[in-house]
Amino acid sequence: MSEPTILDFYFDLLDSAGLQVDDDFFVVHKPESDKKKPDNVMVMNRKLVLPFPGHLKNPDPDNNVFFHPLCEQIIRGESEVFAFYKRAMTMRLILSISTLGSGLIRLHTDINLQKSMSIQQIEFIKDLVDAEDKTIATWTSFIWGHIKAHPHDSTHWPLRLYVKQNGRHGGKSYQRVCSVAFPLFERLFEGEEPCKPGTDQKYRAKDYKAFKQLAKAIFPEVDADVSEAYNSGYGDTFAPNLLSFLMSVKKISDRINLIAETLKEPLERAGISTDTILVKTPWETFLTEDGVAKLAVFNRRIPALPGNMGVSGNQVEPTAEENAPPVRSTQRPTQTSDNDAKARLRQRWEAEKDDTVDPPWEDRRQSSESNEPKPTGQKTIGDILRKRPDLERSTLTYEEENRRYEPRGRQYDDSRGRTSRYGSRYDEEDRRRGWREEPVSRGRGWREDPEPRGYGRDYGRDNGRYSAPSRGLYDDEPLARRGANWRR
Repeated sequence: MSEPTILDFYFDLLDSAGLQVDDDFFVVHKPESDKKKPDNVMVMNRKLVLPFPGHLKNPDPDNNVFFHPLCEQIIRGESEVFAFYKRAMTMRLILSISTLGSGLIRLHTDINLQKSMSIQQIEFIKDLVDAEDKTIATWTSFIWGHIKAHPHDSTHWPLRLYVKQNGRHGGKSYQRVCSVAFPLFERLFEGEEPCKPGTDQKYRAKDYKAFKQLAKAIFPEVDADVSEAYNSGYGDTFAPNLLSFLMSVKKISDRINLIAETLKEPLERAGISTDTILVKTPWETFLTEDGVAKLAVFNRRIPALPGNMGVSGNQVEPTAEENAPPVRSTQRPTQTSDNDAKARLRQRWEAEKDDTVDPPWEDRRQSSESNEPKPTGQKTIGDILRKRPDLERSTLTYEEENRRYEPRGRQYDDSRGRTSRYGSRYDEEDRRRGWREEPVSRGRGWREDPEPRGYGRDYGRDNGRYSAPSRGLYDDEPLARRGANWRR
């Protein structure tokens, strides 16, 4: 099996959230029926598309926005693309919670199904003493009704994932901490009884009890401190929002999948497909140290793209929910990815990629000696970055620029307490007279110390870089005037 690529990682991220990728690498919603054409996912009023090399060579920033959350900047808040994905993934988790709760009620109210259940399976439904057949409809309306009534305020949702900057988790400080809460359920355990969304009517007293029992059956920590159970801290500076979010998603998914896999047989007999409950997380292999290193390598081959770098400011999520695009609350998760379709997309991806040449967004660093005419009408990412200086460049560009100014050779302090980059120290007379000795070996990469010394430079073999000064700091004659008696 070949090594995974950034296409595989992004494909898994979208598939986990119930989204698909068409043959042109555009992100689409799964259609409710096979007869309908998939709808494009819109972010910032533009179509969401994967950073396919073909699209990068001929970008259309007026109509498309790339899905590249790995390029987010540590000093910025959540990007528009990440805000969309966070909402989509949160909705996918809520869909699993809603469907799993309905399945638990079905198992609790059907005695015939309970006859073949094991003791381990009975543990998940034994406390649902107030649940009955009518509870299934009220449970569903309770979950989705409050989301529809507050589509841009997750403090009223049954699940909320909030990424905060410079937080603490488990007694340690992290660059990002993904905080998990269950606001709608927590209000029930605090004694509040929310009305039916959009009305002043209350649910039945028995329903409120059943809601709490269902919430506790799925998440036992919901009535206590859930921070240690589902919060996650991420201490690196690479893609902190996305990776800290995925770490918490993995914890929540593990709990949901545990129940669904344990009750798979009775749920299937009850007519509930576990595929609508299970949350697939194939991207979890990238959450290790080696996996993050691979993602960093992937990120270096793609530029920082608009819509993915994050908003300016210190706050990570000041108004992300208000500005985020709406997400379908009734979307169904995709089935297992079509291996043939994925292989076809990957083959096209690899065919477009040419590792023997610089990526198109690095063309500004290519030699200006090339006189080859540029095809008329061809527009590259490099052109956009030059016209838009506010767009950050790729990680690779930053690293190469920083390497240009790294010190070369050995360093030590001379007699004046200054740092020098030369191969030998001055002898006693040279230090007294203020003349430095010629470097032992400059080599091809030797450079002049950028700090002005205040005294004349006379390096002998300067390769034409510097001219000999007429007189030194202490009125001593230059090297050429000293004669052969000058001691080295």
